[in-house]
Amino acid sequence: MRGLVVIAATSLSIMVALSSAAQAEQTITGDFIDVSYRDSGTWGHRTLAQGFRFRDSTADPWVDLRGDSATWQQFTVEFNDGANRIYRANTWSTSNTFTSVDAELDLSSGTVNAARYEYTAGVLDVARVEIWEDSSRSLVVYFRVTNTGTVDVTNFRLVHAVNPRHDSPPSDYINTFNDSLDANGDGIAEWAQSVGPISRLAVGYGLCELDDEVGHGPLWYLADAPIVDDGGRYEDRSLRFRHRETTILRGESVTFAFVIATGATAAAARANYDAAITAAACDVCDRDRDGFAGA
Repeated sequence: MRGLVVIAATSLSIMVALSSAAQAEQTITGDFIDVSYRDSGTWGHRTLAQGFRFRDSTADPWVDLRGDSATWQQFTVEFNDGANRIYRANTWSTSNTFTSVDAELDLSSGTVNAARYEYTAGVLDVARVEIWEDSSRSLVVYFRVTNTGTVDVTNFRLVHAVNPRHDSPPSDYINTFNDSLDANGDGIAEWAQSVGPISRLAVGYGLCELDDEVGHGPLWYLADAPIVDDGGRYEDRSLRFRHRETTILRGESVTFAFVIATGATAAAARANYDAAITAAACDVCDRDRDGFAGA
């Protein structure tokens, strides 16, 4: 729990850290989460042939979400700049349609691990920080989006998605059991999980704000691809997070986040997500809409 509090105390300062030039691919390692990035910021180091890896014990081998193939991953921004529709996508392959990747930074310090990537998408500056403590089995993904243009941006959507295939290899099971959960019965699924059919290892996306969306969907790059509850079905589908803003005023910045959690079982992964929220790791978040962040 202490580590999550450390993250809460440092995350916003990392969001506003000064930029520097982009560097080569990088790997950042904690005790239970290890992430290898392409220079464009997606999970999938070309040289090391590994991406987002996790384990439940330091005695366990690392398990890669990529399975036996390259990780399918999506980071997409769509919005309207006046009469112009702007679409930018950073995908699992070398495809990257952002105007530029302005920085790739390892901002880890002490027991806190952090990767920061900065992009230009038309008039928008987009910063993404992934941050986790050495002892944590969850990772918080923060975004800060700034409108540098002379007019307001409308109909903004950002999507982050990945296709978990962590039971392949050693098995040939590329599908996972996919489900979304509404713990408090308010009709909003705040947690979506993918569970390996053999290992039962689980990974999931969890909300920090109930206005956002998590669930599963097709392997599409468009920001408006459907996000639904797969209801426990056994399918090859992507975990998806989506954030919307009706308007981002000129000169305005918006900040939002979500949680990625792992576990030896679905229940353990969900508990690790709940612990992250309870410990205020999402210090920009207000999941219960009570007007106070971190709950």
